Amino acid sequence: MVSAMSSRGARRSSRRAGFTLVEVLVALSVFGVGAVGAVAAFALAARLVREVGVRDAAVRTAGAVADSLLRLDRPGSGEWKEDHLLARWSSSSPERRPTPVDVVVEYGAPADRRQLHLRFLHMPAPLRLEAP
Repeated sequence: MVSAMSSRGARRSSRRAGFTLVEVLVALSVFGVGAVGAVAAFALAARLVREVGVRDAAVRTAGAVADSLLRLDRPGSGEWKEDHLLARWSSSSPERRPTPVDVVVEYGAPADRRQLHLRFLHMPAPLRLEAP
């Protein structure tokens, strides 16, 4: 009698010792959903980092163009191109007075072009009067 009870108990404990197929499938599906979510988050983060890098290059280009135009007596108009950046600038008045200058930098891939607009006031250097 004792041996029959112990063999029944051994069978019951051996049935509970592992995972059922349903439990394994549920665990794998939960893990799969989490892994897909993590991969999607990394892909989004990589795209955003790339966009920020391109936008940063456009801002630095606009700043460099503005700095170089501020050194001129009359800024005029023109354009500059490098890789995926195109900078254009124009001033509305060729006279020696405070002149608004517009700088537009186009950046990004050809399928997704964006523009950065910068407008500033160009102040020419004051005229020097020399004594006779």
